[in-house]
Amino acid sequence: MRGLRIVLGLVGVFALATTAAADQSMYFGGGLGLYDLKIDGGSSYSPPTAGVEQFSLGSGESFEDSSATYHVFAGYQLNKYIGLQADYVWYGTAEDLTAAPVPLPPPFTGARKRKIEVSGDAWEVSVRPSFPIGEHFELFGRVGWNWYNVDAKIQYVNGQSDGNDALLYAGGVGFKFTPAFSMTAEYEVVDIDGGDLSSATINFVYTIPR
Repeated sequence: MRGLRIVLGLVGVFALATTAAADQSMYFGGGLGLYDLKIDGGSSYSPPTAGVEQFSLGSGESFEDSSATYHVFAGYQLNKYIGLQADYVWYGTAEDLTAAPVPLPPPFTGARKRKIEVSGDAWEVSVRPSFPIGEHFELFGRVGWNWYNVDAKIQYVNGQSDGNDALLYAGGVGFKFTPAFSMTAEYEVVDIDGGDLSSATINFVYTIPR
């Protein structure tokens, strides 16, 4: 709810800045790229219970890997400087070995490193300020909220998942081939708890002619 209130507040503020309908337009598109996920371990370790709906790592453990990401989006350009955008993001499977040995679950004894595979998806809503440079280029940013779900296959555990929400911010550059078709390069950061989630994508955009 906190994220929804923040997004609705931003929408309300920037909606007041709209200009004549001649400057408004709808657009949609999609993109692909790479995301990087880092997760830090907790301060203490207790053997996880199979089926528990929480993704956490023990003391001394960490996770870091990169994989493919794809997303589709749609937006509404309020004027030449402000837009609103909604995205669906898919995170491909990333995998890593834990950095430190962990206790084996009963009835096993001892400790060893374990393999973790992570994938997920997310919904995003954001405000998109932009600054046109000449006829073809633009600089832009996005700030909003990300609702993500992470599915983890953890060795010695049947499976875990974690759903949460976090602030997102992004920036990039765009190039317009025509008034309707453009391409953008974007870097995005999601401020998740206990780690870092970032991505770099190339996107293709179609703006519905007015």
